[in-house]
Amino acid sequence: DWARKEGCSEVDAGRTSPFTLEGGHRFKRKWGLEPVADPLSHLIAVRAGPRARCAMARQPLLADTGLRLEEFPRPA
Repeated sequence: DWARKEGCSEVDAGRTSPFTLEGGHRFKRKWGLEPVADPLSHLIAVRAGPRARCAMARQPLLADTGLRLEEFPRPA
C-alpha cells in the first residue's frame, strides 16, 4: 500500500525460480504480486521429450512467450 501511495507501479520482491509451485511463488501470490521477466536472466531453450513433459506436469514452470510470462504446461 505504501509503494502504491508513493506512485510506484512495480516493487522488486526478489528473485524466484521458474517453478510455480515453490514457496516463494505462493508467498508472493498471497500478497498480490505477479511475476515479470528478469532482464538480467539467462535465456535457456529446451526441447521437452515425453519424460520432461511428465515432470513439468507435476512441477509447472514460467516460460517467457516473448509477450509475457505464462505457466507451462498451461493449466487445464
